[in-house]
Amino acid sequence: MKMNITKKINRVAAFSAFLAAGLVGVTASAAPRTEVVGGLQWTYETLRRNSDNVVIKKVVPADPSSAVEGVVAIPSTFANGKYKVTSLGSKLFSNNLYLEGVVIPSTVSYICWNCFYRCQNLRTIKIPAAVIEIDNSAFGGCKFLKTVEFEQGSKLARIGNAAFANTTSLTGVEIPESVTVIGSNAFSGSGILRVLVPDSVKSLGNGAFSDCAELETAVIGSRVTVVDSKAFSNCKKLQKVVLKSKYLSRINWNAFFNCKSLMQLETVRPMVEVEVDASAFKGCPRKF
Repeated sequence: MKMNITKKINRVAAFSAFLAAGLVGVTASAAPRTEVVGGLQWTYETLRRNSDNVVIKKVVPADPSSAVEGVVAIPSTFANGKYKVTSLGSKLFSNNLYLEGVVIPSTVSYICWNCFYRCQNLRTIKIPAAVIEIDNSAFGGCKFLKTVEFEQGSKLARIGNAAFANTTSLTGVEIPESVTVIGSNAFSGSGILRVLVPDSVKSLGNGAFSDCAELETAVIGSRVTVVDSKAFSNCKKLQKVVLKSKYLSRINWNAFFNCKSLMQLETVRPMVEVEVDASAFKGCPRKF
């Protein structure tokens, strides 16, 4: 019985810490509030009872005859500074064809799933240093997104599944050295030419950089011990891969499937010591 009680206490403590960080996509305990700022009506909710941190849930034009368009500056506070914006809610701007740019305030620590999904005319985005997580499909399908800039001193820890998938105009991105997790299909179908996975990354999800038609070089950091399935599959222009981990243990199925230009593979650990799936390099011009 004591052990069960201890487990429950630990779960409560962990969840409380999660809430305190503002990393939640749950319905708040307080009723939604609205406020007009910059010609737009913003709906927001507190993240938990008696909290001053809020998530923006919805934005619409204050004038029904207009649209959420152009470059939008997201408020950092509401109610004359009483409430601080720490999260951008799921689907907040999704499928908005008129949004070209957005100014995210430095108070934001969490960008929820599908927040900017298929904002097809979004051209540039700057991620504040305080952002800890970019959730699943947050910028997926933003096909004209050309620039993603991470503010100096970034605390970003996780890039979610398909977070930047199908961003075909995105030719380069500098992943912050704070990132520990890159989710499945995170950059799948993007237009990046070169990728440097920093040494901070421990987990590289399946299909993370698959179907990147223009990708030529990939350097994978020293803490990635498993190259997951389809990680770089169908990157037909990929010529060179560097695997920096001396603890590299496995290259999973179809990891480099159909990489028709792959001629160079540099590893710290000898390949004879690495478990390589039979299909890992299927469709490549040479064996490794």
